[in-house]
Amino acid sequence: MNERTEHYEEQLTSFFMYQTLYLENAASLREHVEHLQQKLDASEKQHLEAAYQLVLQHIAGSRQTT
Repeated sequence: MNERTEHYEEQLTSFFMYQTLYLENAASLREHVEHLQQKLDASEKQHLEAAYQLVLQHIAGSRQTT
C-alpha cells in the first residue's frame, strides 16, 4: 500500500509541476502576443494616418485646381 501511495504522490507531483510550467508558458506566450498586437496596432495606426494625410492632400490639391 505504501508503494502505491508513493507512486500516486510522484504522479501528482509531476502533474502539478507540468501544470505550473504550462501555465507559466501560457502566460509568457499571452504577454508576447499582446506585445505583438500593440506593435501591429501602432503600425496600422501610422499607415492609417499616412493614408488620411494623402487623402487630405488630394482634396486640397483638387480644390486648388477647381
